[in-house]
Amino acid sequence: MTDLRVLKTQKAIRESFINLVEEKGFLSLTVQDILNRALINRRTFYNYYMSKYHLADVMIAELVERYSALLDFSLGNRSQPLTVTQYADHMMNEFYDERRAILLLWNLPADHGDLYTQLRKLMKERFSAFLESKASDGDLVDFQAEMMLSIILSTFHYILEHNEHYTIVELNKQFQKLITNSFIPLGITPNKTE
Repeated sequence: MTDLRVLKTQKAIRESFINLVEEKGFLSLTVQDILNRALINRRTFYNYYMSKYHLADVMIAELVERYSALLDFSLGNRSQPLTVTQYADHMMNEFYDERRAILLLWNLPADHGDLYTQLRKLMKERFSAFLESKASDGDLVDFQAEMMLSIILSTFHYILEHNEHYTIVELNKQFQKLITNSFIPLGITPNKTE
């Protein structure tokens, strides 16, 4: 069991890091800034992290691990897989409270940690395996996985970045309008009978 003091120290370091990156930017931030804001000494910081880069990497790894567990819960060996609605609601509930940290880590310069790339890789593996298990002849599994990735990651980022709250029903309506309206300028009208 983790000591309560350790948890409080970790929380102070991470909150200070998030606030300072928002204020100063990642590249301008120093470990001394974190120490001053978190009210800790240098030795305490270095007991947990080697640098600000290591701190960012640890935070990214923890988010990816949590998301991996969420994917296992959603797509795993369940008698009834979650519906898209249940999955989206569950994902947003799990991560919305951490939106500031997620956005900050998502937007770090690519050579200083890359949450987006790690999430995309994880999701691609899991979605491809899931879709492959459900595929029929002629299904373009790789294409379907790429489309799911693009839609889910873009939507997730938009919702967090704009601090919006949408139900999956509202999002579904927007996706339907997008698909329908995308083909009209090409002279293609949706076939209602298909």
